[in-house]
Amino acid sequence: MEKKVYLFLAKHAPGYRGASHYVHEPCVSDGGIITANQLGFVGFAYQILKTPDVFPPEFLEFWKGAVDSVYLDADSFA
Repeated sequence: MEKKVYLFLAKHAPGYRGASHYVHEPCVSDGGIITANQLGFVGFAYQILKTPDVFPPEFLEFWKGAVDSVYLDADSFA
C-alpha cells in the first residue's frame, strides 16, 4: 500500500481493519464486487459490462481501449 494512503486511513479511519487489502488502482473487481475511485469510471463500466457475459471479450477489450485512449492518464499528474 502506498504510504500516503496508509497515513490517510490511519488518520481518518483509525478503526478501519481492511487497510491490508487496499489496492492502489482506479478500479478493482473481485468475487463479484466492483469498486472504483473517481478516476476509475472507465474500468468500472468495463467490469459491469463484462460481468453478465453479454458482450464478447474481444469487443469489451476494443471498447475499453478506445475509451481509455480518449481520457488522460491520471497517474501522469501524480
